[in-house]
Amino acid sequence: MLVWLNTLNGADQVETECFTKCLEDFEGPLNGAIMGMAYGGSVEAMGIAWKGRGKVYGFDTFEDLHPKQLSKDQASFEATAMDYWYGNDVYGTASLAYDYIRGELDKQGLDNVILVKGLINANSLKDVPYLNYAILDLDILKSMKMGYELVKDKIVKGGYLLLHDVIPSNHMPTLNDLYLNTILEDPKNNWEIVKEQVQSFIVALRKI
Repeated sequence: MLVWLNTLNGADQVETECFTKCLEDFEGPLNGAIMGMAYGGSVEAMGIAWKGRGKVYGFDTFEDLHPKQLSKDQASFEATAMDYWYGNDVYGTASLAYDYIRGELDKQGLDNVILVKGLINANSLKDVPYLNYAILDLDILKSMKMGYELVKDKIVKGGYLLLHDVIPSNHMPTLNDLYLNTILEDPKNNWEIVKEQVQSFIVALRKI
C-alpha cells in the first residue's frame, strides 16, 4: 500500500466519507481530482473505491522539492510544510517518484487513476468536463488559489470540495483567510459546510 499522510491526523476519514458518498449521490461516471497527493495513498484508496465507476486525477510534482518558490516567504510554514516528511527516514523521497507510484497502482489494475506531473496550471483540468469530488491539499496560498479557480466551476451541484490545512485559524492563517473570505463568500458558487474537523485541519464542502 502507498503512504497516505492524512491517515496520521484523521483527515483521511473525512476524505473517504465524501468520495464514498459520491457513489451513492450520483449516477453514471464519476470524476475526481486530488491536488497535492504526495506519496499516493489517497489516489490509491479512491481509485480502489471508484474502480468501475469513475476516474481519479492525481496532481503532484512527484519530486522531493516542495515548490517553495511560489511562497512569498521561503521560511514560512507553507513553504516548509513538507520538509519533515521528505527528510524523514520512514517516508523519505524515493516513494514520491511518478514511476514508483504509477507502478504500484498498475500492480493493482488501477487504470482509472490518472497521474498528472508538475505544477497545476490553467490547463490542468482542460480535458475533465466535470468533477464530483475535489480536494485541495497544496499548502501554499498561491497554489490553493489556483486550485480553487480550476475546480470551482467544474464541481457539479451536490459535488464535494475538500480543503486541507485551512483550519484552525492559527494553523495556516493565509489559507484560513482564503477559506473564510474567498471560498465561502464566492458569489458564483454556493457551498454548504458538511464538516469542519479541526484536529485534522480539514473542511468538507458541498455545492448547493
